[in-house]
Order: sequence, then C-alpha cells, then structure tokens
Amino acid sequence: MNVAADRLGTADPRLSTAAPGPDALAARLQRLRLARREPGWAAALLETARALTLGEAGAVLARDPDGTWRALAPETEDAPPAAWIGLAEEAFAGRMLAAAPGEGGVFRFAALLGPADPPTAGAAARRGALVLEVAARDQAGLALTRERVAFLAALAEAGAVEAASAAQAPQALAAAVAEALRWADDPALGLHRAAGLVASAVPGVQRVAIALRPGRRGGRLGLSDQPRVEPGAEMPRLLVALAEEAIARATPHQGEAESPAERGFAAAFGARPLLTVPSRAPDEAALILAFAPGAAVPEGLAARLQPAADMLGAMAVLPPPRGPGRRGLVAAGAAAAVIGGLALLPRPAEVPAPFVLQPERARSVTAPFDGILEASAAQPGDAVQAGVTPLARLNTREVELELAAARARAANDRREAAIARAAGEPAKEQIALLAARRAEAQVGLLEYRLGLADIRAPVDGTIVAGDLRRSLGQPVTRGQVLFEIALPGPLRGEVLVLDEHVPMVAPGQRVRLSPAAEPGNVRIGEVLRVRPMAEVVQGRNVFRVITTLDAEAQDGLRPGMEGWARIETAPSSWLAWLLRDPVRWIRRQFWI
Repeated sequence: MNVAADRLGTADPRLSTAAPGPDALAARLQRLRLARREPGWAAALLETARALTLGEAGAVLARDPDGTWRALAPETEDAPPAAWIGLAEEAFAGRMLAAAPGEGGVFRFAALLGPADPPTAGAAARRGALVLEVAARDQAGLALTRERVAFLAALAEAGAVEAASAAQAPQALAAAVAEALRWADDPALGLHRAAGLVASAVPGVQRVAIALRPGRRGGRLGLSDQPRVEPGAEMPRLLVALAEEAIARATPHQGEAESPAERGFAAAFGARPLLTVPSRAPDEAALILAFAPGAAVPEGLAARLQPAADMLGAMAVLPPPRGPGRRGLVAAGAAAAVIGGLALLPRPAEVPAPFVLQPERARSVTAPFDGILEASAAQPGDAVQAGVTPLARLNTREVELELAAARARAANDRREAAIARAAGEPAKEQIALLAARRAEAQVGLLEYRLGLADIRAPVDGTIVAGDLRRSLGQPVTRGQVLFEIALPGPLRGEVLVLDEHVPMVAPGQRVRLSPAAEPGNVRIGEVLRVRPMAEVVQGRNVFRVITTLDAEAQDGLRPGMEGWARIETAPSSWLAWLLRDPVRWIRRQFWI
C-alpha cells in the first residue's frame, strides 16, 4: 500500500493565505471538495451551486434509511417541497440526474451526491441529493446548467470518497508499519522501513524514530534516515530518553526543549519542534518525530499517528516469527479470510453485451416489378410523407412497349370477332372475344405496373436504410427491399447476448444501456422478451434480447445507435463472479 499517497499531516489548502493558482473558481471548488470532511459542507455546496447556476432556490437533501428526505441546507425543520422530493427520488432510482419543468417559469434539477454525512458522522447509509430551481432559459442555457449541476454532484461524490479514504489513512499506516516489522528478515531493517513509512506520510518531518521497549532488555531503536543505529552514539541515547519520557507521560506531547530529554536533544542537535506519541496498551513503544527548526507541527497529527503507535506497542510484546512454517500458516489463514470475504460479499450479477437501437415500428419498401432503376434522390435520414414523397422511379420503356403490343392485340381480336359475327360464325366470334378479353386484362396489368413505376413513401416516417443513388441503371427484382422507413414512435434496444449467458436473462430484468455516442449518459430499460432462435453475428452465436426504454430515456437517441448494455440478473457474490468462467470451461471440457 502506498501510504505516502495520502499524507497524514498535509496542511489544509483552505487555510493558506494565497489561492492555489490564479483561477478563483478553481480555488473555490478546491475548498468545496475539501469541505466534504466537515459537517457544514452542505451549506457550502448549496451556495456554490446557486452561484454557478444562478439558481433561484434549492436545497441539499439527505435520504434516511426509511425513505424520508430531510434538508441539510438550508437548515430547517420543515419538510422539503413534494416536487423536490419527487425529482430527488427519480435521481435516486437510477437516473443519477433528473430534470423537469416547474411552475412559474422555473426549471428543476436534482442530482445524487453520494454519502450525505462526513465519514466521522457514522451515517454512511444516508444518500444526499442536490435540488435546484433556475429560471427557464433556452435549450443551450438549460444544457449548460445541467452540466454544471452534474459537475458539482461528481465533485461532491469525489470529495466523499477522498474524505472516506482520509479517515482510513491512520489505520492503513498502522497496518503498513506492522507489515514492515513483522515480515522483515532483519529486525533493524524492519524498524528502518517502518520509520520511513511514517516519515513519508508526514510532510515537513526531518527524522522519525521508533523505540520498542526503550531502556529495557531487548529494546530496539529504528531511524527513518539510517538503516543501522550505533547503540553507543549520542543520538540513540537521547532518542531512547525521549521515548522513556513519552511512555512515562502516557499521552502525546508536542514541545521544544521543555523536559530534560528535550533540552538535552536541543543542546546536541539544535532547538526544533518534537512530537512524541506513546503507545497506549501495552505501553511498550513510542514514536518520535523531529521537525525542521521553526517548522509547524500539523494540527491533529498526534491523533492520526496514534493507531500506528498502538500497533508498535502490540508488536513489541509479540514473539518473533518462527520461520517459513508460521508464515505459510498465516498466509493460508489470510487467503482463507479473503476467499471467505469474497464468498460473502454481495455483488449484483450482470450480463454485459452489445446492443443496437431499432424503431418499434418500421415499413419496408420493395420493388413492384422487375425493372431497371432509373432515378432515386432519397437517402437515410430524410423525413417522408405518405403518398407524397418520391423515393425512386423504375424505367418503364419495356412496360410501355408491352402495353402498346397488348392494346394492339386487343384491337385486332375485337376486329376478328366483328368479322366472325358478320359471317355468321359464332364459334370463331367467341374465340376472338376471349382472346380480346385476355389482351385487355394484360393491358390493365401493364397499366397498373406503369402506375407503380413511380415509387412513393407508403407511410409517414424517416428513412433509416436504403441509398440507391449509386445503383442507378442496375436491375431490381420484384420484392427486393429498396428502403426501410421508421414510423414515428418509441425505440427499442436489441441486446446481442451470447448463448452461454442467455439462461440467466429473463423478462422484467433491469437493463442499463450506455450508447457509444454518450458513454456517460446511462439509459434505463427493461427486458421485454428473449427471441427463441439464435443468430450468428460476427462469428458468435447470440440471442436477441428485446428491451424497452422509458419515454424520457429516449431523448437524443436515434435508430441504429450502438453501445454496451448490462442486464442485471439474480444477486451473486464476488467469488461466484470470479469463478463463473473457469467453472464453465471445466464443465465444458469434462462434460460435468
């Protein structure tokens, strides 16, 4: 673990007299992120949010485990407005950020903030939400306000993660110190490494000393800047005296040449701030930190180093390791603990798969007869109107010739029928009339085809497939699909799930879809049905899972968009998730 990554004694930038850069807004956001560690962070967040968005009203809400929403800022005993609670519930339900128009020409936004309480408050179950009311503007202004609200929500959640990490830093340092001592082959080198870990976590410190059982038999001393310590030298003697005083005092002490040991250290090495932190139970160890002359000891440093000092006190009375066998036993126990934790730690099981958006209703336009494509100006994306918008035109030269020939045959047959009637030959007359009717039927068919040569849109909608501008002069066959028209209406997602995962998918399951065009804007849907027949797509056997999308989740989406979907299946554990693919491979190989 890199303990130095979260330095325990870093001075708070909010207390600096100069802003950390020329950008005042960046300095304000930095202060807001750090304020996440304090109880009054909600008021600071609300003030910044209203300043950035010109919000007319707003609040920072917290959701209790029983579902009740309370206002953290502004501080009031009154319940938040129902419209605010409803919008916060929408964001809490999975949309992360919700927006809706309000009364009186305002627009409301709600965004999740992560934990609503500082890590020391002990209320990690509560979630927070930021609700703002801004004056309704144009679409560009509302989009900019939405981005700022989302940014502030992300900043607040990042601050919560940072605050939680900072709260765990003292325990992490204590664990790292114990590991350095416990598994070092050379005790002196282990003390040097442990002291170096403490020094790397405290800014401005010049030397860190660790004293185990000082002044007693078997006592040891380690320095952060020296791998080996000469027991008879003056510095080790003075540091052991400081450690004995610290253990006798039993409380952390910060001073400069106050006690006899401190005065002796100052006389030998110069006056400088010293901080001693003894272990509490058992009182067998002490941490000694020496700072540069004139430097300030970070506020609250002793409390943050106390877990490490207590760990050192416990390590001072433990027997040394008994060789590789004990290490193996401890490692096996740790591995068993990790496996047990993975088996018990819940994880929502998910089936990831690509998806494509398709219109709920579509109409195909086919070629009415065999012919040659003469003209086409329509292309995907064009809006069409039923019976009005021309899509393509087929060459009618051959049809016109056949029509002229059919008309000539019909006229000739009628003339022969008249001749046979005049000659008193009824049989020939009936044969000629039948031939004339056949020719006239052919004329009607060809005239009908001639009317179909000019292909127009059969329905209102938008062309989603079909661009024939490069196919002019080429033959088309009857029934060949020329265009695909999407009718106005909702979209649906078609998720391509591998056949090995499809048994876990069932109608009604929740689906999160992330379009490739907007990876961060996750849309929520639901499994409608699973098609029973598999298909081969890009060399993989897949089943199409049809999902529905909420009406508000379809904003900005178009047919044909692709992305990645995650279908939430039955609850599982991290161990089951890690072993799922290996177990499937073993069962496939050995037929078990």
